[in-house]
Amino acid sequence: MSRRQSLRRNFEMWSLRFQARLDSPWSDRVLPWLISGVCFVLLASLSLAQYRSFDNGLELARHVQAAWKIGQGIDPGVGVDGQHFLARQAAVGFIPIGWLARFFPIGPALLILQAAFLSLGVVPLWRVARNLANLRVGATLTLAFAYVLFPAIHNVNLADFHLESLAPAALLGAIYNGIIGRWWRLGIFVACVLAARADLSLAVMGLGVLLAVEGHRKAGALTILAAAGWLVVAFAVVQATAGDGVYPHVDAFARWGDTPWGSLWGLITSPVDVLEVLLGRESFNRIVFLLAPLLFLPMVAPRYLLPVVPLETLYLLSDIPPDEFGHPEQDMAITAFLFVAAAFALSRAGRIRGKRTLIDSRVLGAIVLTAAVFFVRDAISSPYNRPWSWHSRDASDLAIISALDDLPDDALVRASPSVLSHTAERLRVFELDTTDNLIRPEVVTAGVNVVILDFNEAPEWTLETLLRFTEQLDRLGFDRLQPSGDIFVFERTREIAS
Repeated sequence: MSRRQSLRRNFEMWSLRFQARLDSPWSDRVLPWLISGVCFVLLASLSLAQYRSFDNGLELARHVQAAWKIGQGIDPGVGVDGQHFLARQAAVGFIPIGWLARFFPIGPALLILQAAFLSLGVVPLWRVARNLANLRVGATLTLAFAYVLFPAIHNVNLADFHLESLAPAALLGAIYNGIIGRWWRLGIFVACVLAARADLSLAVMGLGVLLAVEGHRKAGALTILAAAGWLVVAFAVVQATAGDGVYPHVDAFARWGDTPWGSLWGLITSPVDVLEVLLGRESFNRIVFLLAPLLFLPMVAPRYLLPVVPLETLYLLSDIPPDEFGHPEQDMAITAFLFVAAAFALSRAGRIRGKRTLIDSRVLGAIVLTAAVFFVRDAISSPYNRPWSWHSRDASDLAIISALDDLPDDALVRASPSVLSHTAERLRVFELDTTDNLIRPEVVTAGVNVVILDFNEAPEWTLETLLRFTEQLDRLGFDRLQPSGDIFVFERTREIAS
């Protein structure tokens, strides 16, 4: 035996002995919570650093204002984006969050809560890998590592606040408890998923089909009925009432029809166009983004991936203009099913040794390497984006702080996106759109008495544009306060006769 072979054999024996020590009840009790805690610290630190640097946008401001209103006993109503809070996704699960958030600084509290939601996904994933797929600790640790570095997790963590961040942990918990027959826990997790976003009902219906295939026909049927019932209620009652009969997502499917039912009929009667979209480059890139970090392992166990295909297809067929962060919240449901499918795929790829499935260390090494590579390539918190420097503040940040310190609590504000989430705890706060509203100052000032402009967020403006904008506001009774850096604050001090 050569020296190389001897070293390799010794390493494999050491690895097996080490895993044997870890394959014990204490590791299943301690390790998932330990990894979840590390993940939480990482995600919370990144999102809070971004918040400190005023790099959040419209979505966080929308949730901060809604939480503040709920905490004050006020209907969240029309928010920062001009829509009723419940009209978009019927996210009724946010209401208890609003009650609790009043006891904390709302913006940071929401970001910390989101990091906790995302991090808790490690725990049910561990249970799935260990108790359902019968993987050894080494393979389970590899999956947990891939989850902690999964780009979709990091991207939604840094894309303001989304209640959909609850979906990975809740769906993983629902899948695990459903397969082992813990019905009350299944019901709780399903309720959490449904309360986060109306269209996640499709993922829950897919879960019901999976449970039926796994032999739990009654539970599967009840899960499907509950999800379908909530989808109808959310769509026909909650969203319709909150939106005064206007459905905010019709525009996303305008290519297929100008009404909800018209869009559905258009999808059914245009199979060629549907296939063209599903096979297009954008769809291809999205699928690769989701599957590649897991070495395409979920494709080996399609049974656990197919339940989320209808929802993912709906997302691919929608035409929603991406905001600054894209739409990472749409990746949350499929993330849970991807990791379940990956766990079972590893189980099939290994060999039984004792009571557990042993996976070749080279396969696990390839997964670790692939997860790290795609994290660096696709995650917003990639080292290429220098996340360790996000906590620092520049002159513009200090100018924003100075402006906010002088802002009255009862001010009604229109502000640039960087300032919105820090001014949203009030009855009226709106986004300052530096493109559409430039030539309509009466729209900028409607219903507000303070306008805050971050000149850095108006890249197409010149100094001449800024001067003209200032003159227009002056004619409407707004005086410019002492400018600080690139931050300009205008306050209504005079009433102008119409």
